[in-house]
Amino acid sequence: KVRENPILKFFVVAVTCYGMATFEGPLLATKTLNKIGHFTDWVIGHVHIGALGWNGFMDFGMIYYLVPIMWRTKLWSVKLA
Repeated sequence: KVRENPILKFFVVAVTCYGMATFEGPLLATKTLNKIGHFTDWVIGHVHIGALGWNGFMDFGMIYYLVPIMWRTKLWSVKLA
């Protein structure tokens, strides 16, 4: 069902990004990993996967859900979605 529904695809990726950011947060808070990764792109990637991945994909999933309801139409192409 996830392969056929573009809305579910966005939500699955959003929840995956949220899970990754939630898992990385406590890891980066430990002293040993903080010493290793503090001045690397890992911290920047962690913030971006949380902010852009979770929020962005969730927003687009909601847009893909709401726009057809609001304008009473179907998506022009499910394959392009």
